[in-house]
Amino acid sequence: MKKLLLTTVISLILNFSISAQTGNTAEQTKALNEIGSLNGKVIALYNQKKYDEALKPALDVWTVAEKNGLSKDLRVLPFMSNLPEIYLVQGKESEAIAAFQKILEGYQSNSSDTRQPVVKITERIGTAYFVKKDYSKAEEFFLRALLLREQLNGASSKETASVSTALGNTYRLRKNYDKAAEFFLKAIEINDKVLSKAEKKDREDLLNYECFVYHKALAQKKLKEASREIKEFRDARKDDNEKGRPFESGIVNGRAINLVKPSFPINMRGNEGFVLVRVTIDEQGNVISAKATCGILEFVATVEEAARKSKFSPTMINNQPVKVTGIIVYNFIR
Repeated sequence: MKKLLLTTVISLILNFSISAQTGNTAEQTKALNEIGSLNGKVIALYNQKKYDEALKPALDVWTVAEKNGLSKDLRVLPFMSNLPEIYLVQGKESEAIAAFQKILEGYQSNSSDTRQPVVKITERIGTAYFVKKDYSKAEEFFLRALLLREQLNGASSKETASVSTALGNTYRLRKNYDKAAEFFLKAIEINDKVLSKAEKKDREDLLNYECFVYHKALAQKKLKEASREIKEFRDARKDDNEKGRPFESGIVNGRAINLVKPSFPINMRGNEGFVLVRVTIDEQGNVISAKATCGILEFVATVEEAARKSKFSPTMINNQPVKVTGIIVYNFIR
């Protein structure tokens, strides 16, 4: 199965116990304790990557909650959220969506302020639809989440930027490139303001935008423009006060002396796709760092290894060799 390289956070609830409150029946108090114990098993099995085994206690949480009238209880709903997260890991997107929808209804039926969990579940539903490749529904839920995030966290917040990036990726895959650019750049603009200096060292939003530029150029058969656009984008973001920063070279395939060909993973025979690898090349033309930034997940390990073994012509500035950064594009064709 082809999988896109994207950030998907699994948000299992780690609490093992639930505090009972006055007004619970004896059966409900017992049920709450049982739910806490079951959740402990879910977490332990999940951390061991025993996802199939974790599924049963996660399902039991739902059974106990529904049997005892606790399926809309704000203390229990977070624990119920672990079931759809396991479904997502198992590749059962439809089951995950159905479970998330019930949890969302549970939160929305409460009179308390549930905006925080509501927006989180809304984002997770959007993610599930994205993974399922139902980009129309993903767009619908990410747009809802964006509005909620702007209301809850503010128009200029990390949370709002994260949903904007998700929308950018959704529009990219819907081939609505104008909308994709709008939301990618919105996320970048927000993060420029709100991220700390440490957080700005390795920014996923910039890598997502580069992936979008290449994806658009590939679809429009304008690959020569991709390198220029990526270089101009990076150059425009240069900080004149940042000394020693490598020069940006855009796509560097054409400058390779020896571009090592990655092996084709056996389990991916018959599939095709691409991976972008952002590299840093030293003054001698050696690759000193390589990180796959987007593309087909199963190809990542093999392309990073190949990139590190590749060799490039030294880049000369004023007759002096300099360190540069750029992108190697690896295409996998049937």
